[in-house]
Amino acid sequence: MATGLTIVLVLLLFPISVYLLVYRPPRSSSPSPAATSTHSNTPPATLPARLFSSFLHPADQFEDEDRPKWSPSPEDQLRVRNLLLHRLPPELVLPILSIAQYHSVMSITRTDLVNIRNASVRYLVSDPIPIHGRPEEIRLGIRGRDQGWSDFPQHYGTYVGTSSYYQVCLLRRNPDGNYQSQDQTDFWSEDSLTTWSEVENSRQTVQYNVHAGQYIKAHHLIFSKRQPDQPLLLAARPGDRIALIATAQYVGWENRVSAARIDVYLSFYNGLANS
Repeated sequence: MATGLTIVLVLLLFPISVYLLVYRPPRSSSPSPAATSTHSNTPPATLPARLFSSFLHPADQFEDEDRPKWSPSPEDQLRVRNLLLHRLPPELVLPILSIAQYHSVMSITRTDLVNIRNASVRYLVSDPIPIHGRPEEIRLGIRGRDQGWSDFPQHYGTYVGTSSYYQVCLLRRNPDGNYQSQDQTDFWSEDSLTTWSEVENSRQTVQYNVHAGQYIKAHHLIFSKRQPDQPLLLAARPGDRIALIATAQYVGWENRVSAARIDVYLSFYNGLANS
């Protein structure tokens, strides 16, 4: 019995010992962005910690607690608007519907693992914004990590000095048929052969991966017209798509995206004054 247990322990510990003795990750050639935060530094996890982290810290699941259990249809929105108009003046009905966040939700999810190196890829693209629909809020769920090491251990475990990040932008159908893109691949969608252009000045960086992250981490972001300075929401038109772009900016950096979700909250009652 003791001999069998010894053999099992040797088989488990031998590859770990070899890894710790001989493994040395290559040095990154990427520059370090200027530090703009004072997060506390976290030392990199050893291989055993990485192994156990997959059990203790599984890939974070998207939280659905902040999502509505039911999404009203455009017809539901118009029906409620008309009911309120029977009792209230038009100038009150629109604020009431807006404060109540009585919005239809358009969602899309992707769960493919994509490993991006020194490139930008449109990982997920929403369906077109419907005619008469106005985006009031965008919620993003992202699961990913970087390559797990760098030459800047003072930034491990923080969001400082990382070159693995996510951006969002608007895509608009290109009327002249010429495809214009800042990325190296076409975006992922059912009609990827259709030509689309990135709306000028719509791209913005929204989230970084943890520097030298040891396991996949989930991030949840909300962009609302109730918040100040939301140019993407203000610029969006019917027919536009919202694109999530994953980037690894320099050689040696990676962006390992495992899943993402885009929720677009739409109002269809903004023609109230003309009703």
